Amino acid sequence: MLGKPNMSALWCAWCDLSSRQWAGVDQTIGEIWTKNTLSALHNKIAADTNGRMKPAEMKGVRSKVILEVDPSLFVAPPLHIKLGLVNRAFIKPDGYSYLSWSKKRIESIPAIEKIAFTLFPDAVDKLIEAEEDQLLWNIRYQEDFLAVKEHLQRVWASLKRRNLSNDEKSELKENEAIIQHEYVDLNQTRENIVKKVK
Repeated sequence: MLGKPNMSALWCAWCDLSSRQWAGVDQTIGEIWTKNTLSALHNKIAADTNGRMKPAEMKGVRSKVILEVDPSLFVAPPLHIKLGLVNRAFIKPDGYSYLSWSKKRIESIPAIEKIAFTLFPDAVDKLIEAEEDQLLWNIRYQEDFLAVKEHLQRVWASLKRRNLSNDEKSELKENEAIIQHEYVDLNQTRENIVKKVK
């Protein structure tokens, strides 16, 4: 409509300034476009048959103004303005943007720490489960374990006696093997649970 089809984003739609000039903090406003100034610039570009005009002189104008309407009466494209503001404020990787500001202030977490953070809840659940297993073992098997241990010690004490017959020795040895097997099983289970808790 304004004779700026596919115009570069370097130029303001309402005034003759480039983005470098109007995008600053002071928000400078250039000479406001009118239908007459746009038509005059288009005529100047059309007269430049050698193509010597520089883009800075053309200011985004590419063709004749289609409607005889003053540029100040055109409605601004709100979606594109919002996208532009968001891009400038957040996405711009260098210069002044939210992204560059946050990169300077927010700690960069190493990958190994992220993995540890992810695995932590699972580790807590396993620890609670192991503590429950230990409590259950203490309730169910602690007395049996102590009784088997005591029985094994009595068998060892009996085996140390000097005046044992061969039959008594072989019977004590059989008892020792059975009790020791039971003791090792209970002790192994207890140690496995203790390792999980630690």
